[in-house]
Amino acid sequence: MANNNDVRLELYRQAWQQTRHNEFLRASFGGFYAAIVGGVLSVVTATDAKEQVIPYTFLAGLSFIGLLLSLRFSANARRWTRTQQAIQAAPGANLPTDMEPKNVAPAKGWEHITNLFRADFLFPFLYFVLTVVFAVIAA
Repeated sequence: MANNNDVRLELYRQAWQQTRHNEFLRASFGGFYAAIVGGVLSVVTATDAKEQVIPYTFLAGLSFIGLLLSLRFSANARRWTRTQQAIQAAPGANLPTDMEPKNVAPAKGWEHITNLFRADFLFPFLYFVLTVVFAVIAA
């Protein structure tokens, strides 16, 4: 029979997996997005069509979807991070208190700052800017 600490450690591991899963989803969509945008822009620049509203409207819509998904992935990652912190802080947990719940980067220092900036601000900001740019071009 597993003791209480083993159960908490397993819960912590599963919350860690969920946090990583959200980061992998963000990266997968980013790769998908880059491939689609690159393909559409290469076709648009190769054609001499004067009416290119549809491709740029599609790219603006895809960028908006990227914005919404990026915000959702960040919210999910923060939720699982809070779960990890709650497990870590539970009375009698006997888990190391210096475990970084969100990422592998150190709890302090430049690596931690850049990781938080990337996850919580950079991707939504990038998708927002691209949504606006493609919408303006399409208009």
